[in-house]
Amino acid sequence: MELKELNAEIKTGTMSGSYFLYGAEDYTKRSKLIEICRKAISDDKDIMELNCYNFFVSCREDLNQEKSKRIRDALDMLPIMNDKKIVITEVPSLDSLDEKGKKLLLDFADGVDEYTIFVVFAYASGFDRGTAKVPSAFLKSAQKLMKCVEFPLITDDRELKKWVDKRLSAYGVEITPQAYGDMIKKCGRGMYTLVGEIDKLGAFVASGGRKEATREDIEKCVTKNEEEEAFKFANCILAGDARGAYECLGIKKKSDNKKSTALEVLGQINRVFADLSVAAAFIADGRDRRDYAKTMKMNEYRASLYYSAAMKKPLSFYADAMKRAAETDMQLKSGNMSFVPIERMIAVLTKA
Repeated sequence: MELKELNAEIKTGTMSGSYFLYGAEDYTKRSKLIEICRKAISDDKDIMELNCYNFFVSCREDLNQEKSKRIRDALDMLPIMNDKKIVITEVPSLDSLDEKGKKLLLDFADGVDEYTIFVVFAYASGFDRGTAKVPSAFLKSAQKLMKCVEFPLITDDRELKKWVDKRLSAYGVEITPQAYGDMIKKCGRGMYTLVGEIDKLGAFVASGGRKEATREDIEKCVTKNEEEEAFKFANCILAGDARGAYECLGIKKKSDNKKSTALEVLGQINRVFADLSVAAAFIADGRDRRDYAKTMKMNEYRASLYYSAAMKKPLSFYADAMKRAAETDMQLKSGNMSFVPIERMIAVLTKA
């Protein structure tokens, strides 16, 4: 199913059956899910709570018997004070589910009644769609039972700039083509990152009584997306991908090989590993990602990414990683110039 077809269903209120939402752009995917809920049910909070069932399926739970029963019970219930109900299953790491878990998702999607909309929401970081010619086994099976809608990153600059312009218009601000180009270079194309930076930029420019964002404004108030790069680095470490980790480090190094820069990079890496360590501790204690998000003061989307990543290794791995990072920090501060200590840390951790 094409996105435009889904939009047509939402506009006419004709959503029905089962949907599989996947792809690299989680922001537009999440926004579309909210649209589906509001159109199918109501903007009224009480009616929404009565008819919207949201289940979070982590890769370790593998749709255990208790959770699968709760999902089945929700599917079998009638709507309350409404024509439709919606059952959502969010899966941060669909690829990590065992075959039984994947089959259960497909079974849930098969034969949904006329009163129910069933949605499987796959996070970008946890699902590989395969290729257009050779889709993944799950996607191939899902296409037979569900309306599968992909949400790719927006690569067309005309389309992305149109979205940026619309967001900035809320502040009465426009952006020059050159400034737009600078912002994309600093932030990337991920909309979750862009939303925060656009709002910050709009407020900054409007506060000065101006109506146009320039390259100078981008330089002053738009933050380079360092955390996303550090998160990619950490994911390579967790996957034992030394080559990928070295490539991430190479991007960070650029042409600057000073000790201060190495310390800055290590600081960014340490922050991500510290957050992953806390997530691993929460998982070991049986606490869910919402509890983690609240404790860490993270939005639930970001918390879900960390939770999904943390599940890849036992808690002991993170304790060792933090110990290695502390040792690396001491080496840098004691006069060992360059990124060599970080490179050694990569070698050790990717063998763990």
